[in-house]
Amino acid sequence: MKFLRYILISLYVIKAYCSAHDHLKELISLLLLAGSNQDGNMAKDGIFDLKVNVSSKINKQIMLSIKDIIPNLRNGITTYKTLNDLAEIVYKTYFPDGSNPDDIINSYDIIHALTTSNNNGNNPVSLFTGTSNKNVFIISDLRQNKRLGWYIRDTNLGRNTDINNYYNPFSTSSHHNIEYSSRSDLFKAIAAQCIKDRRTCKDLYFYPRRRFRDNYSEITCYIVTNNDGNTIKHSFIINDLRNREVAHPFTLIENNINNQVSYSVDTSFSPNTLTYRQIENILGGYHKTYFTNRIRDPGIGIIFHSGINLVNQFNRPINNYYINDNELRLNIIGAVIGSNADVSTPEQIKPTDNIVCSKSNNYEYITLENIILKVLEERLNKKQISLEKIEKISNLAKMLAIIKMFPINSYNNFNGIVEDKNHVIEIQKTLSFVNKILNIINRNSICAFTKKRGENSCQHCTSLTNNFDITKSLLNTLFMIRDKKINANILLDEDFNIDSNDDDNENENIDNENDENYNNKFKNLKIKNLYKNAKKASDIWNDLIINYMNNRDEF
Repeated sequence: MKFLRYILISLYVIKAYCSAHDHLKELISLLLLAGSNQDGNMAKDGIFDLKVNVSSKINKQIMLSIKDIIPNLRNGITTYKTLNDLAEIVYKTYFPDGSNPDDIINSYDIIHALTTSNNNGNNPVSLFTGTSNKNVFIISDLRQNKRLGWYIRDTNLGRNTDINNYYNPFSTSSHHNIEYSSRSDLFKAIAAQCIKDRRTCKDLYFYPRRRFRDNYSEITCYIVTNNDGNTIKHSFIINDLRNREVAHPFTLIENNINNQVSYSVDTSFSPNTLTYRQIENILGGYHKTYFTNRIRDPGIGIIFHSGINLVNQFNRPINNYYINDNELRLNIIGAVIGSNADVSTPEQIKPTDNIVCSKSNNYEYITLENIILKVLEERLNKKQISLEKIEKISNLAKMLAIIKMFPINSYNNFNGIVEDKNHVIEIQKTLSFVNKILNIINRNSICAFTKKRGENSCQHCTSLTNNFDITKSLLNTLFMIRDKKINANILLDEDFNIDSNDDDNENENIDNENDENYNNKFKNLKIKNLYKNAKKASDIWNDLIINYMNNRDEF
């Protein structure tokens, strides 16, 4: 029973690690901009509001309009025009009239700043703009990160050593994850180049006293690959947690002659380092200013005016957080979207129901990002929206990706490039969301024609690769739990619930107040109600497996 409770707590934590004040205003703004006409009112489909299917189930339809989705539109408390005006404020805070959106997006891109050089022929890496295919590979396996760190730290090479041909025992070819094994030669070349560049790489970041452990590392390394169709380049990025700086020691060019791959240093790039303080100045808090008792952020009142129910980490409602359209009280920090009921039609939605999306009911609804994509596709099919409007939406979506890729905390402090597992999954979803918007633009623009002629004018955002292998791990866990015979014999009674009384009491006098608050989330949670018609515990795990396999993009 404790294990079941642990799984539920884990799911809650995975769902709720992001605070609403961080980027909920951008998501709501994207939804409103996707559904608005030139006058700021809601797009119509004939005499009915335009509706899309928000169900996460393959064989189920829940057709809702944006008016049905957003509580205060549904209840008539506010107007679409009012919310759209706030969405315009959010957009124009990042992209003032007359500005070049690509230039602004690049100005927030830390990788672009690190790879900018005065050297001849320098073309900085732009993660979120341009026509090149980009990928960020996080060396997130701590054991692999440790092996790489130890090898660079404990190996010496002469400056004239060929990084491709020398005897190099370091290898990832035997690693169980294909993302490492397929990059084995690249890892060797990067390790060798870092050892050779003592002054800008090895001595700065892999010095003798540097610690690399199985469960902790003072640095995290990234490989940023940029492929423009003609040349492939790999930029080595180091996030130094101890010294609080991010570095770009070098970029390697991938040469492929007669299917023989080798690497050489790209001299158009220079070694570059940014301290966390410099990065904080570049990001500017994403226009947020924190005071003793409030946050100032243009347009952030859109959260309140949308009528979204927010809860804290103990699942208790967050109230009285609104000051004005540009300021909220600090109790908004840590707030997340509260849970919602199951509905099948607009008529079933109650005035008190929360916003309709996966964050309020992960089992029934798709994500807000996927709702936005469906609205864009539907409106484009009906010729109700211009490519210029979709370009505008893509600009704000890119800013959302930047906020998640280079996160700042509630004190506007930068603590490193995204690397936490839950955060990595979140940014992967957002980058996928941006690329899907760009695919809509590419399919309906001149790029579709130039591509056929061998030219590339199609836009691409970056992708992110890690080695967490979430799919395999999650499926194996669910199958293991489902197939345990003990689960098949556990009947779910209506009166069964999870409460704090099934814990061991050996530490009952420690942090009793916090424990009581923590357990309140689950005190009255009836397991049978998690899945309708579930008679046994194995029924729940079986439904979890089916739901996951049918909706992998939602996880």
